[in-house]
Amino acid sequence: MGADPPWVCDGKFPEQLLWGFEDKDAGYVGTTLALPQRMRLVLDKLSGVLSPFGYRGPLSTETRECDDGSSYVIDLSCRFPEPPSSVHSYLTPNWGEMMDGCAHGDPVEPDYIADYAVEIVLRSEAGAEHPLAVTVGVPERVRLHGHCRLNDTDYAVSPSEIREIGAACGWSNSLADAMEQAIEAAESVKGDEIEFDAASLQRLLDTIKDGRKLDLAWGSYRGVKDGKESTVSSTSG
Repeated sequence: MGADPPWVCDGKFPEQLLWGFEDKDAGYVGTTLALPQRMRLVLDKLSGVLSPFGYRGPLSTETRECDDGSSYVIDLSCRFPEPPSSVHSYLTPNWGEMMDGCAHGDPVEPDYIADYAVEIVLRSEAGAEHPLAVTVGVPERVRLHGHCRLNDTDYAVSPSEIREIGAACGWSNSLADAMEQAIEAAESVKGDEIEFDAASLQRLLDTIKDGRKLDLAWGSYRGVKDGKESTVSSTSG
């Protein structure tokens, strides 16, 4: 799991940011509700490290949360993580303003439009080998990596010869609705050998429930069967 701020500016983090859980190379569920205190403490320590260097830019954090209350940073990099950067950029209409403000040392808080974000990774073995022609039925909720358009045809162009060619996204004040949006978007993408793992979302719901045992709560379930979340955080910021 991890906290994924859109920016870090001279050691300062946004007051509100996206955080959540990833099923490696398959799916992501996150929230912009209050960050659990144990994760906030990790960012506080990172702030002290980054501040002297005057670092301004994105930050990807991944932590291992233990049942003894400890947190360990296991994957730290100065980049936009994927997931969840595709859905993150949809969540914040002022993305460009934030990037400009961070670069000039005048940070701008994210203007989030939803409490929950979901991303499904789109994959294609063929896309790892050559530019992949695709059709996208819901373009307003799909990001294609290395996207270009030639002769009225959309292409995903893998910059690193990997099979992950894009992301299908959903966002809402209801986690269940965000999941439905992401699945609908994923199903709308057609191309050679394109696939995705919708079952990853159920695995992530199970992870959310496991996280509650470690005080990593991000809202309370309205019902176990449908997996809906409330929009009221049960954690302290």
